[in-house]
Amino acid sequence: MSQEKKFKIISGALAALLIISLVVIYNLYQQDDDAKGYVYNIQDRYLADSILNIDRILTNGYQALASKDEEKVLEYLDRVDSYGGDLSDALRYIPSYQAFQDYHHVIMNIRDFTHNVYSFTDWIKEDGFTKEREELFASILEEYEGLREKLVDVQSAITNEEIDEAEKYLSELEKYTDGDKYQFGYYNDYMKKDLSEQEKQVTNEDALSLEEIKEEKEDVVKEIAKDHLEGYFNLDDLKYHDISSHPSRDDKPQNYEVEFTADKLFQLAINLKDEVIEHRIMEKEESEEGIIDEKRISVEKTNLDWDEAINEAENFLSDNVGISMEDHELETLRESNGKLHLSYHQVIDDILFIPDQVQVSITLDDGTIEHFVRTDFFEDDLDEMVNDLKEKEVLYSKKEAKNQVNPRNVFLSEPTLIYDNSGKLQWRVPVETKGEHLLIYIDAKTGEETSIRKMYDYHLKAMEY
Repeated sequence: MSQEKKFKIISGALAALLIISLVVIYNLYQQDDDAKGYVYNIQDRYLADSILNIDRILTNGYQALASKDEEKVLEYLDRVDSYGGDLSDALRYIPSYQAFQDYHHVIMNIRDFTHNVYSFTDWIKEDGFTKEREELFASILEEYEGLREKLVDVQSAITNEEIDEAEKYLSELEKYTDGDKYQFGYYNDYMKKDLSEQEKQVTNEDALSLEEIKEEKEDVVKEIAKDHLEGYFNLDDLKYHDISSHPSRDDKPQNYEVEFTADKLFQLAINLKDEVIEHRIMEKEESEEGIIDEKRISVEKTNLDWDEAINEAENFLSDNVGISMEDHELETLRESNGKLHLSYHQVIDDILFIPDQVQVSITLDDGTIEHFVRTDFFEDDLDEMVNDLKEKEVLYSKKEAKNQVNPRNVFLSEPTLIYDNSGKLQWRVPVETKGEHLLIYIDAKTGEETSIRKMYDYHLKAMEY
């Protein structure tokens, strides 16, 4: 065989191999692209389903208000509950959107709202409408209308790949879902306030400007950060990166955010008394241009069990933050993505003080305290709440509170006396009703059942721990 013929055969074989490789690569690319497209379609479907189910809730809700036929009213209210369940199911998957990942608590708030509406509609189905109940139900429907509008805005922004716009709408949604207006239970005077009224954030006239903060704090923030994180990181190479200020409010002390870089990215929120009220630790990626991108810490392998992680987290809160764990009680406990997330409330005179909350997240590989945040108060406001708590009278005992609970419920544990965010002293009673875990709230002064709320898995785990 001539050299020329051999060359042609080899060249032909190589060309065929190249074509086959390109076809394989193209097919793999198409499969990957199709897979991504499928995931995005699923995500979009759940967001669309959420909006659709709100539409259905509104339709049947207003029909219930308009109908004179009592049987029809019951049918419409049953559909409100049914579509509310569908809404809750669809919402569960929405945080898989990138834009939603930092706003999962907003979705939880909406689901709480939807779940609490059930108890209200059930009450109407049992006792019928009154003028007051009609007004409250109408205000609930207005809330759904507002939520629908916000979700449509978010969906539109995501569809157009405007992630910054989506996060702006999510931030608005966060404000919209914040507050006691989502704690629907049986009707009482506390619920007569305007449920659609938005809390206004008022600028604190005594707040410092960003320039003033930098001038006063730039020289001390590194030491504050090192003290706060001492024992957890080698911070000798900690480099100051930036200071930014948060909008000030009249109801909370002003704080500012400082960012440092070392082997990781460290973000701390510090109040003007040099107390760290929040920190977040992120992995960092630095481009050739010096631009730093951040991403959440990933956990490849679990090395710590829950006992070890909780002990490590509580040691951090005690040693680095100065919180006495003897007068704090575990409120929530959950594990996700190789991290354990915990929250605590302070206990004052055997009363769980709900306004004061501490949250911490720890990785289960090496015990990194990835996130810490605590409630910050003006001293006068805190003193006023504590004094109010101590002056409250408990006219209904624990035993009497249990007697106020419907006997069809099964008690999961003893009632806990709490001072809630509205300044009420209440017994919080965890129960199970036909497989559903609930928290029933009994006013410690009047014995009135004020609300019934869903008890989530992270509450159960903390209670059982």
